Formats: sequence, structure tokens, C-alpha cells
Amino acid sequence: MDRIEEHNKLDYRLIFLYLLMVIMGFANLYSSDYYPGQQIPFFTTTYGKELIWIVISLVVGGILLLIDAYVYLSLAYIIYLIVIGLLVLVIAIGIATHGAQSWLGIGSIRIQPSEFAKYATALVLAKYLSEKKVEFNWRNIRHLFVIATILGLPVVLILLQPDVGSAMVFLAFLLVLYREGLSGWWLIWILAVVLVFVLSLKIPMLTLIIALTLIYLVVLFLVIRRKNIFYRIFVFLISFFVFFYFLDVLFKWDMQILYIVLITALITMIFSFLNFIRKREKQAVIATIFMLSLIFIQFSTDYAFKHILKPHHRNRIEVLFDNSIDPRGIGYNLRQSKIAIGSGGFFGKGYLKGTQTKLNFVPAHDTDFVFCTL
Repeated sequence: MDRIEEHNKLDYRLIFLYLLMVIMGFANLYSSDYYPGQQIPFFTTTYGKELIWIVISLVVGGILLLIDAYVYLSLAYIIYLIVIGLLVLVIAIGIATHGAQSWLGIGSIRIQPSEFAKYATALVLAKYLSEKKVEFNWRNIRHLFVIATILGLPVVLILLQPDVGSAMVFLAFLLVLYREGLSGWWLIWILAVVLVFVLSLKIPMLTLIIALTLIYLVVLFLVIRRKNIFYRIFVFLISFFVFFYFLDVLFKWDMQILYIVLITALITMIFSFLNFIRKREKQAVIATIFMLSLIFIQFSTDYAFKHILKPHHRNRIEVLFDNSIDPRGIGYNLRQSKIAIGSGGFFGKGYLKGTQTKLNFVPAHDTDFVFCTL
């Protein structure tokens, strides 16, 4: 009985934060779309239409809060499967907007199933974790596989649309899993992957592979804490490099120094990996897998950038590194948004007084670039 009451108890602090965010969002949207002296009917404006949806959502939200929490738990898997079906349907007959086929049309109304997928995934994940009482370790490999499937299935379907932005939102679930006991190494690995991906676009491959190898040696030194093993690995590394360099010179293979360094690093890490498994050096094994995956990411970055990412994704990344690129074309949005934020200074220009947005220098300042208005 106590558990039922606990499930149905309202979290008033959470409701307060939600309402506060709604009010702030509406005020910001009003600021972005309001022009002094405009003679436009209130409910035909962007903020007028948004107010209608806010009222509808509050009514629907109130009804949902009145329903017993166990109803949602009992329907969690059904809701999840329905949403997965909608994501599949989007790929088949979806409406394309801004390069992504991520919308379904029902008369004059459009819905984006990827938004519902976030809630459905959260619901199923909460149900599974609470029922199974999952402990995040390698002995529970079946549970880890199920959790990965729950998270991965909608992500894959959303990437097929392709809507990379919506798919990236699902990374936030890792913070939930971390709170439930997932090792912090997964968060560190994701940050490292992002860092290596970015650096691979700006730093020569040879420099980065040498840096990763040196970092690997430092990590091993800190992990294994036995100088004899560390020195042996270091000697192996130098010996392999000299050996392959000698073969290259002797047989005139004309191998690039990059590939000699890569082969040397990979062989050293693989030999170390096998040795650490035999000696049950768990932390060293994890460190080696960690570094091998980063090297793989580094060498797959160029292919992913050119063949997997869409042109508009590549443009956004390139402009982020150099906003002087095509300032009147693909670089315009980023350039104007920076000017808008900079012109406001630390305290802003005042409510309803933003010149860069009011004069429409910043495109989509009520949607994608609404932060400039804020």
C-alpha cells in the first residue's frame, strides 16, 4: 500500500520547475516574435499559437497526473513498441524537412515520432531497471544487452531518417544509467571519442596517433604500477618501430611514417592486451581496449565525415571551426548569432529590445537560434 502511495505522490518541486520553464519559454518566444506597433491578431502570431498549445498541454498533463502511475508501468512496453512502429513508418512514408525525413502528416497536423521516442524510452528504461534491479557489471551481460537494445533501437531508427540532433539527445540517458551504477568510464570514453573526433579534423593523423600512444603509456604506468612490465612494453614499442622502419628501408616499401607508427602502436597494444588478459590485469585490459577504440575512431573519422554525415552536417562542423567560411551563405547563421549574443553583452539589451533579432539579422531566432533572443 505504501509503495502505491509513493508511486502516485506528486513531486511538486518538479511541477514548479516545469511551469517555470514554460513561462520562461513563452516569455522568450514572445520577445522573439513581438514587434512594436504590429497590427496582427494575437492567436495568428507564433507566441499566440504557442499559448494555445501550452493550455492544451497543461490540461492533458493534469489529466495524466490523475491517472494511477501503475497504468503507465503496465503500458510501458506497448507504448514503446507503438513509438518504434511510428519511427519505422517515418522512414517509409515520412515528410522530409530540412534534410531529414522525420515527420508524419495527419491532415494539416504534423507529428515528430522521435520526440515521443524520448518519453517512451525513458518509461521502458525506468520500468526495466526498477523490476530487474540491474547491477552494472559484466556478470549481468544479459541485462546490459537488453538496456543497450532499449536505447539503441530508437537511436538507429532516428539516425536512418537522418536526424543526428535528435539521436544525440539519447546520450543523456547515460547520465541516468550512471546514477543507477554504470561505471563512469563509459562517460569518460564518450567524451574521449568526441574529443578525438574533433581533433582528427584539425590535427594531422601522425601527431594524434603519437599523442594517443604516449597517453596510453602514461595510463599503463599509473594503472599497473610495476616498472618492469612498463619498461618491457616501452622497449617492445621502440623495437617494433625500429624493426618496421628497417624493413621499409631495406625492401623499399615506401611506407608512410604514419602507417609505420600505426602498425607499431597496434601490435604493441594487442600484445599487451593478450598479456594483461593472461595475468588478469583488469584495469590494464580496460585501458588497452579504451585506447584501441580511440585509434579506430581516429582513423574512421575521415570516412565518417565524408561519407556518413550529410552535406549540411559537414557544413555546420566546418563553420564551427572557421566562421569566416561563406559569411553570406553557410556561415551566416553562426556569424550573426555570435554578433547578436556579443552585442547584448553580459546583461543583455533588455526585454523586447534585442536589435539583432528584431531587425531579423538572426534567422530562426524563435526556434533553432532562440538562445540569441534569451
